[in-house]
Amino acid sequence: RVSGAQGSCVLISDSQLQRDQVGMTAFTLLVTVVSAESAAGLFSCGVTTTAPHRLQALPEVAEQLANAWLAGFDGSTWDGKTWGLCDWDPSTLVSGDMVVVSISASNVMHVSVGQALKAQLQLDVPPGTPLFALV
Repeated sequence: RVSGAQGSCVLISDSQLQRDQVGMTAFTLLVTVVSAESAAGLFSCGVTTTAPHRLQALPEVAEQLANAWLAGFDGSTWDGKTWGLCDWDPSTLVSGDMVVVSISASNVMHVSVGQALKAQLQLDVPPGTPLFALV
C-alpha cells in the first residue's frame, strides 16, 4: 500500500501463479510494516480465478471479488459463498513474518506463518484452473 494511505486495498497478481511438476503453486508475503487495519483483523490473503485484466475496477475488499478463497480477517475463511473459521488471526503478525499461501495439486489452500500452518481451505475449482494471488 502507498505510504500514508487509509482504508482497505486489494492486490491481485498480474499473472497467474505457476504450478510446479507436481501441480503445486505458492506465493510468499513478507510483512514489513503492521498497520492499524491489519492489527484490527482486516488483513486476508488467498487466491482468485479472476484475471485482473477482466476487471472494470477493483472491489473495495477482496471478498467482494467473484471466485475468491481467502483466510485471515479475524480468524475467518471465505470460500466465495460462505464464511468459515480458522485458527489464524492476522492481527498477531509482526514485522519480519513470512506468510506463505500454497495450493496443492488437489486445490487445497494452506496459509502458513513461518513454519506453522494457520489455515486450510478447499478451492471449489477443477485442478489446473489458473489462479491469481489475492491480498
